[in-house]
Amino acid sequence: MSIHSARRSAAAFASRATVAILTLGVVTFGFLSPAHAGETDTTPPTVTIEQSPGQADPTSTSPIRFDIVYSEPVVDAGIVLMLGTAGAHTAVTQAGPGTTFTVEVSGMTSSGTVLVSIAEGSTTDLAGNPNLISTSVDNVVDYLLPGALTLVPPADQTVATAPGAAGANVTFAAPTVVNGVEPMTVGCDHESGAFYPIGVTSVTCQVSDSSDGPGEGGGFASASFEITVTATPGVTPAAGGAAPGGAAPAAPATGATGQLAESGPEAVTLLAAGILLMLFGAVAVSRAMALRSGRATD
Repeated sequence: MSIHSARRSAAAFASRATVAILTLGVVTFGFLSPAHAGETDTTPPTVTIEQSPGQADPTSTSPIRFDIVYSEPVVDAGIVLMLGTAGAHTAVTQAGPGTTFTVEVSGMTSSGTVLVSIAEGSTTDLAGNPNLISTSVDNVVDYLLPGALTLVPPADQTVATAPGAAGANVTFAAPTVVNGVEPMTVGCDHESGAFYPIGVTSVTCQVSDSSDGPGEGGGFASASFEITVTATPGVTPAAGGAAPGGAAPAAPATGATGQLAESGPEAVTLLAAGILLMLFGAVAVSRAMALRSGRATD
């Protein structure tokens, strides 16, 4: 090999070695220098959605709450997919940006499951990377549709007054609530144990519950029943034997007539028999005396 060829080979090797060293230095400097932090973010955000702590399951109450958690800040909560068999159709979340959100699901129209997830690509991180589809451990709640809210009133009542009273105090049982969503408020427009005048009083009772979605009991119901107070015949004698009008009470009957009034039909029969015997006796005595008188004349 000539001296010229050797020099050319050495120069080429040195050039290649210099490029390699410079390249390695640039790469190393690039990864280790602060400038690397400003490189473009291409990592899509991940997301989970689970039942909120304290969410009842099963439940008949709306809304049903779930928590959404992203791996990094995103511009909003994303699109909530409402699946399951209960027919939920409304989902409300707070505005972004953020990493955690709460979604409230309502509008269930039948008993069944409420299942939610976050649609893939429905939001982005701050670098514009679309999210991945959500993952979950427990994102299902069983919903039990309440029946129609119904109020069953107490039975109608009929109460007699004390003699001479203008009315009576009447006690009745509380109405019975069927179905509905707690908490509920129940009340009547007349009180149990109150004074009710003679006549018919209609009592109306009402209930309202906490339902707010279609098919969740209606929220309000009412029912009525009647209280009838009847006057008791007769009067009660006042103290001292005087009647309420101030007249003295009639004295009890005395003598034969009084005995007759007090004794009844049997006394009438005996009295009639006694009178007949007395008549027969008188006739017999009269005839005997007449016969005796005639003999004395002869």
